[in-house]
Amino acid sequence: MSSASIRLIAFLYLIVLSTQYIGIDNFWFARDLIAKGQWWRLVSAHFIHANSVHLLLNMSALALILALFDRVFGTFEWLVLIMMSAIIQSLAMYFYMP
Repeated sequence: MSSASIRLIAFLYLIVLSTQYIGIDNFWFARDLIAKGQWWRLVSAHFIHANSVHLLLNMSALALILALFDRVFGTFEWLVLIMMSAIIQSLAMYFYMP
């Protein structure tokens, strides 16, 4: 695994930890608040976790994916891929799951 991938994992882990400590009420997916203009919840909802085991499993999966496909994309491309998949998934939940 390259040093760029390790830095990306550490960066994402710090974001996730900060959202946990700030309070998940500010970040979770709330359809009514998104409808009122809190669009950041479409992305931020993917960075909160139910508990530490959930967080550990997701970060382990991310590390495994980056280890397996490290040379496929650059760091910026990984960030774009992560953000776009979060937005697309959230929009699908918003429009297709009442």
